[in-house]
Amino acid sequence: VGALLTGFVIDLVGMSGMFFTCYFFSFLFLVAVIARHWWIPDAALEPPFHKDDPAQDRDEEALLRKPKSGATSSRDWRAVLSLFASLAARRQTACMFLNVFLYGLAMTVVDSFLYISAERELGASRSFGGVLTAASIVSTVPLFWYSSWLLQRHGARRVLGVAQATACARFVVLMVSLSIGDKTTALQFLLASQLLHGPCFALYWSAVMSLVTSHFDETNRNLSLASINLLYFTCAGATGNVLFGYIYDAHGIASVYALAFCLCFLCSCFNSRFS
Repeated sequence: VGALLTGFVIDLVGMSGMFFTCYFFSFLFLVAVIARHWWIPDAALEPPFHKDDPAQDRDEEALLRKPKSGATSSRDWRAVLSLFASLAARRQTACMFLNVFLYGLAMTVVDSFLYISAERELGASRSFGGVLTAASIVSTVPLFWYSSWLLQRHGARRVLGVAQATACARFVVLMVSLSIGDKTTALQFLLASQLLHGPCFALYWSAVMSLVTSHFDETNRNLSLASINLLYFTCAGATGNVLFGYIYDAHGIASVYALAFCLCFLCSCFNSRFS
């Protein structure tokens, strides 16, 4: 909804329209906060208190003994880094981390440069850009919803392979759209490629989370999950935007799509290492 509204307002009044949508949603959030204090009593939001409950007393004592945030010593950070290094030294974990990083690089193309290309090469409006974003988001909902059933029925490695194969097909569709002379048809190809975002992201992310929870024990599972989030969203996102931005300026969007296709194909080669 936000993408559709923002794109429509920008086309209507210019780039300053995105500030209008920001102020509008901030105002709605403020109204919701005020309404919460007026209509919902604080007692209804507080957890029930059981008097003379030994379990609750133990939980309160544990919270009192818990160190405050910011009190982590340098020794604790060295222990975390040492644990991360020991995880990355394993061949299976290193392949998983590399897979997540390379796949995150490829996904920065559809998260950023697809919209730039649609506006520059095909003359797409920002309203259509909002439609592209909405289509990609909606396509993930049913697959996230049924991801548990798919993982139980087919296994994480097979689901991961389907996600990466779909990503390769997605970039083939994007490369084909560049060769179409009719801009309207090319934009329809872009929209079709966005509908593949569900398998590309929802299935991939669900399979990776399943692999992490099954291959790591309680002592290092949280660190592994945090490392994967850091690699995919932060490291790959920052590196991909800089790298593909340079390639886009130097060689055009076709080279960007081709390199992203190669990265997704390369990621599929690591699946055999997750056994």
